Amino acid sequence: MSAPNRIDLLKRSDSLVGIDFVRVSPDQRQLWLYLHHKSPLPAGLLNSLNGLHAEQISIRSMDGGRPEQVRVLSPLPAVGLEHGRRIVGLQVAEPGGFGRYRLFVDHPAFDPYFNDIPFSFKAACDSDLDCVSEEQAGDVGERVDFPVDYRARDFWSFRQALLDFASQRYPDWQDRLEADLGMVMVELLSALGDEFAYAQDRISREVQFDSASQRRSLRHLARLVDYSVDNGSGARAWLNITVAEDGDGEWPLPGGTAVGDADARLLFEVGHGLRDRGREFYVSSRRNRFYPHIWDEDDTCLPAGSNSLTLKGHHASCFDADDAIDSGGKWILLATHPRTPDQPERRLMVRVPFGGARDGLDPLDGPTEITEIRWEQATPWPLDLTTLVVYGNLLPATSGETRNTSFRIGPPADPDGADAALPPAIERVGPNSCLGYDAGDNDSQRVRFLHSLPGSESLPLVWLPDPDNDRLSRPELLVRRQGDGPWEWLPQLVGETTASGHAKVFTLEDGSYRPVFDVQRSGRQFQFHDYATNDGSTIRFGDGEFGMEPSDGSVFTVEYRLGNGRQMNVAADTLTRFPEDSLPFVVAVSNPLPAEGGRDPETEESIRINAPQAFRNILHSAVRPEDFDLIARRELPWLQRSGSAMRWTGSWPTLFVTPDPRGGVELTGPQLRELELVTGRVRQAGRQVRVLEPRYASIDLELHICVAGDAMASQVREGVLQALFGNGQGSGFFDPDRFSFGTPLSRAALMATVQRVPGVRAVSGVRVRRRGRFGWRPFSEFILRVEHNEMIQVSNDRLAPDQGTVTLVMEGGA
Repeated sequence: MSAPNRIDLLKRSDSLVGIDFVRVSPDQRQLWLYLHHKSPLPAGLLNSLNGLHAEQISIRSMDGGRPEQVRVLSPLPAVGLEHGRRIVGLQVAEPGGFGRYRLFVDHPAFDPYFNDIPFSFKAACDSDLDCVSEEQAGDVGERVDFPVDYRARDFWSFRQALLDFASQRYPDWQDRLEADLGMVMVELLSALGDEFAYAQDRISREVQFDSASQRRSLRHLARLVDYSVDNGSGARAWLNITVAEDGDGEWPLPGGTAVGDADARLLFEVGHGLRDRGREFYVSSRRNRFYPHIWDEDDTCLPAGSNSLTLKGHHASCFDADDAIDSGGKWILLATHPRTPDQPERRLMVRVPFGGARDGLDPLDGPTEITEIRWEQATPWPLDLTTLVVYGNLLPATSGETRNTSFRIGPPADPDGADAALPPAIERVGPNSCLGYDAGDNDSQRVRFLHSLPGSESLPLVWLPDPDNDRLSRPELLVRRQGDGPWEWLPQLVGETTASGHAKVFTLEDGSYRPVFDVQRSGRQFQFHDYATNDGSTIRFGDGEFGMEPSDGSVFTVEYRLGNGRQMNVAADTLTRFPEDSLPFVVAVSNPLPAEGGRDPETEESIRINAPQAFRNILHSAVRPEDFDLIARRELPWLQRSGSAMRWTGSWPTLFVTPDPRGGVELTGPQLRELELVTGRVRQAGRQVRVLEPRYASIDLELHICVAGDAMASQVREGVLQALFGNGQGSGFFDPDRFSFGTPLSRAALMATVQRVPGVRAVSGVRVRRRGRFGWRPFSEFILRVEHNEMIQVSNDRLAPDQGTVTLVMEGGA
């Protein structure tokens, strides 16, 4: 007769429970008894367990000799519930020893068979002892030493290795039919081993530059050596708008308006990108076109190198700067329309600065109203005035098509609301997308939320240069949380700028996630999303430690633009129509010049080649004194050069760095602190860096100048001073940027500069004095040398004569 399964009986009993095992707390002062019981626990039995007293529980040592008893202070006031199991908590007076103890409960609700259990207070402590006793470790039989083929790495080699093992270990199993259950298990294990081997190979490949196949892996490896992967760029173009003749009215053209080619396959949008979406650009029929005023029938050519033009009529107000486009001036188009094919067509964009247009009159012809305009850059080739037309309705445009998407975080706040239909963000737990990472001692987990941008797999996300940082490009992407406003994009959450746990930021990862497993079970559709392709872009939020972790129920809306790369560098006159019909005032549109700036993202092969070489080429640590100069000039745009010298200061070597600021001679406090941070970041351990103020060699000069007989001495004097010190528009001979550390003063260069001034017949003599070093003497040597850590200073400031002066002695003249 078979014995009953007592645990099954307890799980059906309404009056008894039993002890399953004991869990000991880390401080060994609390015990939890996990029970065998009926689920759910009957109310009467629960009340009986809550009445358990400390006197009904005993804990005694199981070792020989005098028995040791551990006093139970009290059970917890209520029976807890953990993972569907009822537990009883006990509080003991002190931890037990290293021996084994038996816990006994004398209570009518506990089964007599399962009312005691052996345990150890030190079960969770580290131990190098074998838990198997010598009595238990008997003869386990003869082991089969089977030679394992470690070259097995795919399904068929694993299958053959398992069959070889089965032939030796189980010789009686001879059936090799595919339907045999043993063969099914062999092939299942072989398939699982094949997947494991593939995963191991992929992981080992993705951690090296030469073998990584995923773009996101290459980007992460490049960041380790401070290499910035080029994301490419969208193309930029100018649009020439022709407005219907309607008087002097201004028509608003919204930023973000789409414009494309005849087939609407290549799309651009008005404005500089998403930042101009919603802004209005104004066009007018008054700026459709302007014609040049020809002063003389024999003067019909605007020569190369010109930067001015006279137009017919009064139009100065039409050339006012448009703050929405460029606050510094008005962009216009100069275009010739030759009447014969043998003449080349010319098109040129120029900018008329503020105040560059002025109304006037031609007094001989009528008089006739005219407008004189001046632009900044000179024309590279001559322009025929008889066919020249000036266009003034020019608007910027960037490549790309704006799209919108929405998604939610976790389960919807209202299962029946509109947010329930939104796609949820993809969740990944822990580092490297593993699925069981605990954040600290508690059971909470740090979750990464991901959302791939729809359509970015086939048409890449647009990147444009950052208007505030020329070295950084930004994605055309706006992420907003409902009721919370926009979130900020960061190149990476951990790097030069590390996001805090409360920062509302996100970053972009290469590749796209999409369903890779789809199955229907019990009438429900189950999908598993995973990394599927290198193409596309995916939004990634923080995990609560680096970047804020969005809360469940949050709804995000994303506005982004697709259309990156060199394929958007369209030819001139390609963008000829607005797909929208809401612009009745527009007669025609075209791009008079080819779009430019479109650039494909850096290829994987280019990253493999350039990232290691850039790390070797770009110096990030300073060892020699000249290394500090190189790094400082690279990191600080205001620094022209620095002088560095290593000295032993008694206990350790110290590097002294002296800066030469660009465009001046004085070092400001912020510049000093900025240089200290840069040099301190790249110095070697055990070496100090100190930034010193520049040392200047103040030079006084006395020039005797012979003035020509037909020149005024006062005018020549003014010209010499402008040649030496500039006139506010150009630099002079003694401009601070001409002299750096150790640069000598050349007598020949000084005299040549003076003698090029009109009216100077000769420089009859030069005297020199260096303050604090020597007095006045003839400047007879070829060059006046200074130390390697000194700079020549001649400011000629009468309020600061100690910074060097120039005295001019004029001889002769009219």
